[in-house]
Amino acid sequence: MTTDYINMLNAGSGLNTKEIIDSLVEAERVPVETLITKKTDEIEVSISSFGTLKQNFSDLETNMSGLDGITGMSISQSGTSVDAQVTDNTLFSEFSSDFEVSQIATEHTMVFDGFASELASVGSGTITFEFGTWSNGIFSVNSGATGGNVTISSGADTLAEVKASINAAGLGVTASILKQSDSNYALVLKSQEGEESAMRISMGTSKTVSQTTTGVLNTTAEVQSVAGFASSDLSSLNGKTLFLHDGTNSLSVDFSSTPSDLAAVVSAITSTAGYSNMGFTVTAGSNALTLTYNSSDGNVGLSDVSILSTGGPDDSELYYLTNYDTAGANSYNPAKDLTVSQTTQGVSNTTAEVQSVAGFASSDLSSLNGKTLFLHDGTNSLSVDFSSTPSNLAAVVTAITSATGYSDLDFTVSAGTNALTLTYNSSDGDVELADVGYLSATETVTAVDANLTIDGVPITRKSNTISDLIDGMTLTLNSTTSSAETVSGSFDSDSAYLAFSLFIDEINRIKTSLDKLTDRGGLT
Repeated sequence: MTTDYINMLNAGSGLNTKEIIDSLVEAERVPVETLITKKTDEIEVSISSFGTLKQNFSDLETNMSGLDGITGMSISQSGTSVDAQVTDNTLFSEFSSDFEVSQIATEHTMVFDGFASELASVGSGTITFEFGTWSNGIFSVNSGATGGNVTISSGADTLAEVKASINAAGLGVTASILKQSDSNYALVLKSQEGEESAMRISMGTSKTVSQTTTGVLNTTAEVQSVAGFASSDLSSLNGKTLFLHDGTNSLSVDFSSTPSDLAAVVSAITSTAGYSNMGFTVTAGSNALTLTYNSSDGNVGLSDVSILSTGGPDDSELYYLTNYDTAGANSYNPAKDLTVSQTTQGVSNTTAEVQSVAGFASSDLSSLNGKTLFLHDGTNSLSVDFSSTPSNLAAVVTAITSATGYSDLDFTVSAGTNALTLTYNSSDGDVELADVGYLSATETVTAVDANLTIDGVPITRKSNTISDLIDGMTLTLNSTTSSAETVSGSFDSDSAYLAFSLFIDEINRIKTSLDKLTDRGGLT
């Protein structure tokens, strides 16, 4: 039952009921609102305090980063040929050494020019990169460096695509294109620094490799077979290099003559330095090489096996990118060869093929001075160097016929009328025209190691970045020196004291802020 208090008081219209209601509501609201406001203020103070604390620590991190690595140890240099940088403060100690740099390490750099544009076709095929050292025209493979093949596919053989394929192969060769003029683009190839990183670039004929036994991890050894080593095939190795690649390591085996049998081929492979690094062992199969992996390898990819430099010049310019037959410094561009014409067509076992190479009149002989004449019969090649102008055409013929490898050519060379005469054996029948021309200089930078002395002690390194001479330091060679340069490391107590003082100041600043925030009325 509801009680009517207004009637009981005998009052009604004279009371301000709205004011009474508002006052009652206010009396209920104010205490609650005051409590909420107080709590809100407390929370805001707390959030603000935590924000201040967070900012203090953020400032500490920023300020301390400027002191990172400051230990009081400092480096001084008397020149600019050698840069020194501390890489490990825990190993770095005081020192002073005199440096003399006689040679900085360089990358083997080769430039192949004469291409009309980046879209010029180079030709399809496989080019093989090997790394090692060149000495007097002899290449020695660096068994510790991994070479490999780059396959240029038909229809994807522009200069730009060849560059991209070489870079994508990840062989340690950097390819770029240099625009020398509007109509002359060059492909530039660079190896890694160091004498043993010089390149030998060659074309080859790949051998067919097939899997005869699938490798099963820790159970069955992978066995692969390399066809094409019957007795009748062995002559193709004469004067060539057999190249094997297991997917990681490579091996080059040179044959100066035709091996007597397949066992001799196997013996040559297994006795070559670097054979033990290969992922497989090599034995003789039936007219084939047998490659046997370890059972722990499981199922592996097929190996690469090629006979290098049997492709020879052709209508494409891919052969121009090789330097296998040319001491690493020159290459042969089929597009810029001498004119060869057929004067007598060969008829098998009846008439010998005769070809003529024009351009050897007396007035032309001066063009041989300092050049290398290149001859290729379709299979074998010969390079003949001329350090001076030959006296006459007979002297040119003598230089060719006395050069090592002449007997491997399918033709003989004699003097014609202002021309070289190439005569094949009548058993050859009608053959393709030979390729004869001058080699082009392509090597612009020779690969060499860095040579220096430290306190008179001779040092050789493959790279200009050296981190194993002084503990905790990396040295960078920028140039050769004309006189000794001194690099010193010493302890500076003033800089160490300053760094430590700044650290203490930052810690004290954090402490002061914490003390203030945790006072009564501060951080809650």
